[in-house]
Amino acid sequence: MWTVFMMQWKRLLKQPFVVLTFFGLTLLFVTFLGQSQTTGKVGVQTYTDDLSNPAYTMLIDELNDSDQFEFRQSDRTTVEERIKNNQLSFAVELNEASFSFLVGQSSFSQPLVREYLTEVYQEKRWLDANDLTESDLNNYIPLETTSVDTAGDSIQYQTQVVVGMTLYFVMYTVLFQMMSIAEQKTDGTWERMMLSPVSKMKIFSGLFLHYFLIGFIQVGLSFVIFTQWIGFSFGNHYGLLLLSISLFLTAIVALGLMLVSLVKTPQQLQAVIPIVATASAMLGGAFWPLEFVTQPVLLIFSRIIPIRYGIETLSDVIVRGASMSELVSGYGFLIALTVLFGAIGVFFLERKQG
Repeated sequence: MWTVFMMQWKRLLKQPFVVLTFFGLTLLFVTFLGQSQTTGKVGVQTYTDDLSNPAYTMLIDELNDSDQFEFRQSDRTTVEERIKNNQLSFAVELNEASFSFLVGQSSFSQPLVREYLTEVYQEKRWLDANDLTESDLNNYIPLETTSVDTAGDSIQYQTQVVVGMTLYFVMYTVLFQMMSIAEQKTDGTWERMMLSPVSKMKIFSGLFLHYFLIGFIQVGLSFVIFTQWIGFSFGNHYGLLLLSISLFLTAIVALGLMLVSLVKTPQQLQAVIPIVATASAMLGGAFWPLEFVTQPVLLIFSRIIPIRYGIETLSDVIVRGASMSELVSGYGFLIALTVLFGAIGVFFLERKQG
């Protein structure tokens, strides 16, 4: 096992470009998303066709009492042009008694903005119906009320995206490293390994450990840099964080073995990896929350995608401090997918190559 393990590391040290490239991309996206995490407020572009300038300014000032959002004045022409050029995901049209969204593309912050505006406008309608003003509320007995935790939701969405992008690039790193197996299948090296006195268990164990450690080091370094440079908090449940990362990487290595076993040439694998990785990220919640996916067929298909459970378990540990009992379902799916993908991969890789 250790002989195979060390051989793979020597091969990696001779050709480290792929690993370094995807590690750099991980840091780039993590840093970018992390900076947006620490800006404090979500910027929201607004416009109006109904309100006068003084009324519009007064409403914006009222909305900006929030600690989570910064509403900015604009006009319809400007926001439409920015949305058309993909410079803006959405904008809000503010009217006297209602609001509406002008949407170009889905955004994790849009549901949070909707919740906040709904709460504000409901309060305004209640005050108008009772012929009251904001100052009149001070004359009433304070009541215990509940409101939407937009701060918690914002952290949840942003954590999901940050974790998802990190796992997405780790998938690329691990899967592209398995190109070496596809090359060995083509030049006959793999068949000789299968026929050698070294047990197949040791060969697969050495390969598995090598690819697992590559992914683990990349995730670990990314999270450490994210914590030190940007100040993002991953909580203090380090054991569950490590377990979530480990089970996800185990499933990804098993997925890679299955893909390698099903293709005939390195070129085929090179074409398949971007499709599988990107589709997994899209359906697994790396690019946007799964709440934005409404097609039942796609949601069912997402249940056999490891990155979904990697994102869910890590996000639950980071944001909610979830316990082991709350993560059993996600861990169970990751283990089941590991067994399924691994069994298929090992079965076909053990077969004598033509």
